[in-house]
Amino acid sequence: MGTRWWRSERTLRVVDTNGDPVEVIVGLVRSNLDGRWRRGIAIGHGPSARLTDDDFADLIKALEQSTDDLNRVEGRR
Repeated sequence: MGTRWWRSERTLRVVDTNGDPVEVIVGLVRSNLDGRWRRGIAIGHGPSARLTDDDFADLIKALEQSTDDLNRVEGRR
């Protein structure tokens, strides 16, 4: 278990828009609503978000769209 007491916790160390280090944590977290394991995501020591399968798919789609947006803005398309 990691620092948030999640299972299979993984920490990505990145920088924020000011260049300051921040951690993005992903893993499995228990849902308080039904007690089942769910995917979770958190930034730094802020609150955690539990992701349903649909939320996870939407997050991946949004990240892919951001990549497309970046490529378009930088003239790669």
